[in-house]
Amino acid sequence: MLLSDLDFGLGDDSWIEDDSHIFGTLYYRVLCKCIPFLVAHLPFQAHRNCEPVCLADSDIHRIFSEMNTGDWWWDTKNQLPTRAMIVPVICASDKTRLTNFSGDHHTWLFYLTIGNIQKNICCTPKRHAWILVGLIPCPPDGANNIDKARHSAVGTVLSQLRHLDITGPGLKWDCADGFQRQCYPLLAAWVGDYPVQVMVAQVSYGSCPMCEIPKGAPMGHSTFRALDNSRDQHIYSELLEDNNLDTLHTLGVHPIRNQFWQYQLCNVYRLWQLDELHQLLLGLVKYLLHRLLKYLKARNVKDKFDNRFTSVP
Repeated sequence: MLLSDLDFGLGDDSWIEDDSHIFGTLYYRVLCKCIPFLVAHLPFQAHRNCEPVCLADSDIHRIFSEMNTGDWWWDTKNQLPTRAMIVPVICASDKTRLTNFSGDHHTWLFYLTIGNIQKNICCTPKRHAWILVGLIPCPPDGANNIDKARHSAVGTVLSQLRHLDITGPGLKWDCADGFQRQCYPLLAAWVGDYPVQVMVAQVSYGSCPMCEIPKGAPMGHSTFRALDNSRDQHIYSELLEDNNLDTLHTLGVHPIRNQFWQYQLCNVYRLWQLDELHQLLLGLVKYLLHRLLKYLKARNVKDKFDNRFTSVP
């Protein structure tokens, strides 16, 4: 069976089969087995971080490197009990093709790692710092309520993180150094392309999942500033309770209660990390090259530019 080859040492019983999904069978792991496995994994003992640190260079300029050097870790630790160990949960998801035959079947792979593991380890595939925790079925072309169904499936996979009591003693887990610590697994970051961001944030396509600047607004818009227009899930929850649907529509937010609003110490609109392929190379760089080509063609110097560019050693 396919799942038996993906057990990652966790055993076949770490997989749950859910037939209630409207577009097929959902397979997902028990997160209370996967996350402790990464926390206690001996090969990561010398490459993990348990406490926040503040680094600076000789000119007292702050240095940001690992996840525990950022403000998020410090701010979150101040809201947890003393001696709490934060376990930042990082998710990654994307669509993949299973076969070119039998209808070109696709599935949505859902991976997970923790921010305690250093980034050079996470970025090395052979170190296996990422665990496959979900196989989410993809709907057929033209199906309705695709985002709603996928959003529900993601919530099912991560449901064990939703009910964490941040005022309680946490979860006593074994760590790789042989000690037990009071761990608090918190949803901290998500790596995904723009359609994934829109689906998780439940905003309209074309809107920014992080701020309320209207789609199509030019860069440097005088009325809107990103820092002053960050999305606030508490405001959206109040608007939804007051049935103020027009305002939500203007802000590009779907008039439903986003299940990620219920996750402790999680801001669903601040989960997103930079996606080099889609946001830089296929986004900003492609846009700049398109504008450059239009400029060169309008002035009839494109051939001259090509000749000079190809002559660069």
